[in-house]
Amino acid sequence: MPVGIALVVLAAVCFGFMPYFSRLARHDGLSVEMLLGLRFGLAAVTLLALALWRGGPMPRGRVLLGVIALGAVGYVLEAWTFFTALDYAPGGVVSLLLYLYPALVTVLARLLRNERLTRRRVAALALALAGATLIIAPGARADDAAIRWQGLTLGVACAAVYALYILGASELVPRAGAVQAATIVVTSAAAVFLGVALAKADPWPTTARAWTGVGSLALVCTLVPITAFLGGLARVGPVRASTLSTIEPLATVLAGVVLMGESLSWTQAAGGGLVLLGAAMAARGAPAPPRPDPNEP
Repeated sequence: MPVGIALVVLAAVCFGFMPYFSRLARHDGLSVEMLLGLRFGLAAVTLLALALWRGGPMPRGRVLLGVIALGAVGYVLEAWTFFTALDYAPGGVVSLLLYLYPALVTVLARLLRNERLTRRRVAALALALAGATLIIAPGARADDAAIRWQGLTLGVACAAVYALYILGASELVPRAGAVQAATIVVTSAAAVFLGVALAKADPWPTTARAWTGVGSLALVCTLVPITAFLGGLARVGPVRASTLSTIEPLATVLAGVVLMGESLSWTQAAGGGLVLLGAAMAARGAPAPPRPDPNEP
């Protein structure tokens, strides 16, 4: 398997564990801002140590400002819109809206970057999105919470922000380096969320269970996947990377089966098959134009 594809798939699998570690982390009733601040903050400390150990040059000038914006604006807005949307709509519905982003990435890449849309790419995207819908839909149906227009609006906004983040990262990461970019993105997001949490005097975790969840989020769902995704994105391009990322809901469901004893419905199994078929088609597509990464992970 090519390195870029493997990195994106690894990132999707790691992100898939986020709901379960988030459940542990919020055991003490942590606020969203404190949870995300600690998640990004612990990952930032580790990434800064890794970047110093590697000794590669950090980006400067416009590239540095652009990468800071990816974290302080892009990732912060994506996380804020997603968690706020959950106050107005069921989690399954919000997740379905989030997975509009691969389609948005494909359309925006065609409009803004004049990327070629082959039949294989379109078919792979359609299969992956259909599969993700089948995987997430049972959770949306099982939740009886009312759907308000604010939730739908924020869910779509979350998908749009993440699509723009992916396109921006695809331009900046090859010039900044994957590890350096991940370090700056995570540090910038941590500064914003921790700043808000401290300004509100939000409480810190007080139990080992909550700290275990926070640490797992920082390592498994932040440090590894963000670095891996940015490294893979630089190699395979935004369209293929976003299509391959639809493996994430499948990973979430399988993690629930293994870790939480949850059941897997036939609908979700069929959706998983479609996601894997779409990902396989995307992986076999023509590679993105090479863009040298001076500091490959």
